[in-house]
Amino acid sequence: MGRDLKVGVTFNLTADGTGTDGLLADLRQILDELQLAERVRIDVE
Repeated sequence: MGRDLKVGVTFNLTADGTGTDGLLADLRQILDELQLAERVRIDVE
C-alpha cells in the first residue's frame, strides 16, 4: 500500500531583473541540501 503514490506540485514564479540568476542558484542549492535535486525538475522560460 502506498508504493505507487506520486505527488505533483507546481510553483510558478515570475521575476525579472538582476536577481533572478541568484534566486535560481539558491533554489538549486536548497534542493541539493534537501537531497531533492535529482527528483525535482526546474523549467526556466
